Amino acid sequence: YLGSRWSVPKEKEAAGYLGYHYKDKLYLKLGSLFKRAESNTSRGDNDRLWSLETRVNPTKEIDLNMEYSGSHSSRRGGVFGTAWRINLDGNLFNQIRYSLDKIYAGPNYYGYYRDSDHTNGAISFRIYRELRGELFYRSFRENLDLHPARGAAPRERAYQGRVYYSFPTNTRIALDYENLERKDRLILGDSGSDEQAFRFGLGQTFRTFSLQTYLEKGRLENRPLNKTTELERYSLYAFYVSPDNRQFYNLYFTT
Repeated sequence: YLGSRWSVPKEKEAAGYLGYHYKDKLYLKLGSLFKRAESNTSRGDNDRLWSLETRVNPTKEIDLNMEYSGSHSSRRGGVFGTAWRINLDGNLFNQIRYSLDKIYAGPNYYGYYRDSDHTNGAISFRIYRELRGELFYRSFRENLDLHPARGAAPRERAYQGRVYYSFPTNTRIALDYENLERKDRLILGDSGSDEQAFRFGLGQTFRTFSLQTYLEKGRLENRPLNKTTELERYSLYAFYVSPDNRQFYNLYFTT
C-alpha cells in the first residue's frame, strides 16, 4: 500500500502478487494493482491493473522474459486497455550476442507505459580476432490512434552498424554508420526528416583515466522544406576516477 504526500491530485495505490519459481528454468508471477487519484472537486479516477509475467531460461545462453497486462480505468466513462513486453537476451556459440526489447501499451492502458510502441534490437559478433561488429535497430511510436488532442504523433526509426578494433594497449578505434528517420503522423504531407552519418571514434583507457574523441560527418534531409544540410560534428569525452574510487569526474564537449 502506498499513499502520496506531495503530488496533486493525491494518489493511493495498493498492490500484491503471487510468484512461483521452478529451479532456474521457469518463473511465473501474477500481479494486481489498484490506483486511485483523489480530487476535491470530483470522485477522482480509479485504475485497476493486472499482469502475468513469465521468465524462461531453457539454457544458460537464453534468457526470455515476457509480460502481458490488462487494465480497466474509470476515465472517459470506463475503458479497457492492454499492454505487453518481451525481453530476450542470448549467446550463440560464445561468438554472437543478441538482445531484443519490445514494449507495447495501447491508448486505453493506464499503467507505467501508455499509448506507445518501443522496439530495440542489437547483435554483436566477432569478425576476426579483436575486430568486432555490431548491428542496432530501434523504433518508437506514440499516439497510436492519431488523436489530435495529444498534439503530435511522433514516429522514429534508426538503423546503426559499427565495426571496432581493440589493441593490447587499451586503444580502440571504431567506425559507425547510422540512418535515422523521423516524422509526425499528425502533420499532413511529408513531414519527416532523414539523417545519415558516418562517425569515426578513437579512444584510450588508462588505469584511472579514459579519453574518447569522435568525428562525425553526414547529411540531414528536411523533406517538408526540400532542403539538405551537411553535418559535421566533433566530440570529446573524458572520464576520471580517483584511485580510491571515491571521486568521479566527467567532461563532455561537442561542436
